Amino acid sequence: MKKVEEVCKSYKRKFSFKPTYHIDGFEHFIIVRFRILTDSSEKVFNHQPIFANDIYKIIQNAWQM
Repeated sequence: MKKVEEVCKSYKRKFSFKPTYHIDGFEHFIIVRFRILTDSSEKVFNHQPIFANDIYKIIQNAWQM
C-alpha cells in the first residue's frame, strides 16, 4: 500500500487533488476503490489511463514476489 500511496501523491499535480482509495472488501480477492477529483474533466481523460496502469504495475509486482 505504501507504493500505491506514493503513486497517488505523484498524481496530485496532474489531477489538482491527490487520488484517494479505500479497501471495500475482502473475499477471494481484495476490492480497492479509487476516487479521482479534479477541476477539469480533461485531466481525467488525459491522466487516468496512465494512473490506472501505474497502479496495475504495482499490483502485478506484488503478486510476482
